[in-house]
Amino acid sequence: METTTLFKDHDQYTFARLAENALLFTWKHVPGIGLEDFRNGIVAFADECKTERPGRAVVDARQLDPNSAAMGWVSGQVTPPNEEEYNTWWGHTIAPVYAAAGVAGLGTATGDPNSPGEVELPVEVGFKVGYFADVESVIAWDL
Repeated sequence: METTTLFKDHDQYTFARLAENALLFTWKHVPGIGLEDFRNGIVAFADECKTERPGRAVVDARQLDPNSAAMGWVSGQVTPPNEEEYNTWWGHTIAPVYAAAGVAGLGTATGDPNSPGEVELPVEVGFKVGYFADVESVIAWDL
């Protein structure tokens, strides 16, 4: 995997263009990252995909704090009061942005060797979603 251009370096994440017509969103390790910061990062990356229109969106989530409120929310283990469940929020807020961007696939590197690979989503989502152990596996994923 060859990163062609790092173009955003935020204190919680970076964005880079990959030679494989992909955008890479890499989370930095932020102890205890909260929901608002987590949501803001996801929205910023989806918006960047809408601007850049990559064929593939890649998220490297391996450094996210597993004990954070954000990871509790995204894993479905904890939904704080007055918050939507993560999948509901993602489905109506983020998925339409990726679809509008023309992304063929959104792959997340989890660091878990037992990640499921491509997952089934309703056809109306308009793109494939997968979870893999590392970024190289996301890039190798056959869309």
